[in-house]
Amino acid sequence: MLRSFYESLAIGILSECYSSDQRRATLLAVRQMTNYGRTTLLELAVRANNNEFVAHTVCQNVLTVIWFGQLEDDNSKRRVRRTCCSIEALRERTEYVPQL
Repeated sequence: MLRSFYESLAIGILSECYSSDQRRATLLAVRQMTNYGRTTLLELAVRANNNEFVAHTVCQNVLTVIWFGQLEDDNSKRRVRRTCCSIEALRERTEYVPQL
């Protein structure tokens, strides 16, 4: 019950940020937090299996940019690799995997 409360709160905060400033909301989702081992909100959501957060427009936009390789120059290769590994871990946990 407490977990779902915080998951909903995180989604609500991300939605408010997105409606206020889409670019800053995106930067928030991929900002490395030193207090959490230089991980990002997106990575934490994947690790916590918070699929609703990962399905949010902000996260989907980030994943689309990563997928199509349209990252800005200041994005480190390490961050991309960590995110891709997190995405792979999420894919392994889900029952439905689209066939390519």
